[in-house]
Amino acid sequence: MKRRTRIFLDIAIPVVLYSVIILVMQLAVGLVFMVVYYAAFAGESLDAASSALEQFLLDRSVLTSLISNLLIIGVIAVDTRIRRVKVKDYTLLSKPIGVRTAVCSVLTGLSFSAWLSMMLAMLPIPDRLMEEYASASSLIGQTGLMEIVAVCLVGPLVEEMLFRGIVYKHLRICMPEYPAVILQAVVFAVLHGGSIVWVAYALVGGLLFGYLTMLTGSIRASLLAHIMFNLLGYLPIADRLFGFIAAVSPLLLIFAVRDIYKQSVKIE
Repeated sequence: MKRRTRIFLDIAIPVVLYSVIILVMQLAVGLVFMVVYYAAFAGESLDAASSALEQFLLDRSVLTSLISNLLIIGVIAVDTRIRRVKVKDYTLLSKPIGVRTAVCSVLTGLSFSAWLSMMLAMLPIPDRLMEEYASASSLIGQTGLMEIVAVCLVGPLVEEMLFRGIVYKHLRICMPEYPAVILQAVVFAVLHGGSIVWVAYALVGGLLFGYLTMLTGSIRASLLAHIMFNLLGYLPIADRLFGFIAAVSPLLLIFAVRDIYKQSVKIE
């Protein structure tokens, strides 16, 4: 019984701890911006300041995300130093995946992004839910160097290190691969929050990225796929070729994931 309790704690503590850290970092950065705002507009009435605060925070959502994610990377660095392990080993980032798998991971991310966008356009989703989704995903789509770095590089890196790295790795201590993939995707989706559509969106993405990690034993494949998934909307050519990309995306997605699977079987 003691051994089972210890195993449970070894799994639960990191999962819960990092889930809390994500929320705390986001709230802390948002709180700092709120204090700055109220200090700058101390002369205004509370009602007037409060009505403008929401827009103030929304305009700085990219910066909030970037700062909180950089702080999370710092927490991971401190945690691994205390544990006396390398960050790459602790987050499943150290294992190479090969050029062919890397190319297929890129194709997976691009085709998956186009396919999900096509599904959102085709499915009979109520307007209210789509409006909530648009509001929750307002961070994605803003153009600029900081936005691209935050959404397409730092965000995917932190999420893959946390969910497909730390969380999935600890879940695998006491459960088979597929349940671990499913559970980490659930945690990933719940922490995205925002709207039902956004949670479902994140759940499907978490399952795919988790599956890539399971096949390769590394988050490098899922990281490449995640980066390209977010990057598609920023590519100038995407608007012109989106119809074609969306049309071939199901076949391209199946081909890319199947090839990654075949490569993983060969390695084994």
